[in-house]
Amino acid sequence: MQTIQVSDSLYQKIREMGVGEETPSKTLERIIKNRTAAEQIADLDYMMSQKSSKTYSSESVKARYNLE
Repeated sequence: MQTIQVSDSLYQKIREMGVGEETPSKTLERIIKNRTAAEQIADLDYMMSQKSSKTYSSESVKARYNLE
């Protein structure tokens, strides 16, 4: 497990965001997962708004997500 150092004020903010007896690492994990999911949904919404009746070609999807 990787260890990071944070200021006391940031640590306290993380503790305040926790649910019940949740550890700081579990709190951060929960927050990051929620934000990642929200970003993925926003990306899908963007793709759908760009092409209403047509689907993205495989080349544009590869370019957007830097896939080989």
